[in-house]
Amino acid sequence: MAFIILYFSSLSNPPEPFMIKTPDFFKHFAEYFVFSFFVFRAFKNTRKFNSGHILYTIVFITLFAISDEVFQSFTAGRSSSLADVIVNVFSSLVFVSLKSL
Repeated sequence: MAFIILYFSSLSNPPEPFMIKTPDFFKHFAEYFVFSFFVFRAFKNTRKFNSGHILYTIVFITLFAISDEVFQSFTAGRSSSLADVIVNVFSSLVFVSLKSL
């Protein structure tokens, strides 16, 4: 999943999925919500990180989101956005909150 995110971040003009124009907010929320699922499972299933898997998931997603935006700022025709980082982290918080219910 991380490679897919980085691949699309490296494209100068990424394609719209299913030819439907959607706001950036929804795309970021959806991709990082799914990414949070995989990161959460990875930490939960690792004995060393099992007890703090929720915190590790949030920290990892936050650092990855920041790194992704920095990476994107070096791509021609793309720019980085603090709003994107906030949406990415928010989607992770929503995921772990729902998972904790």
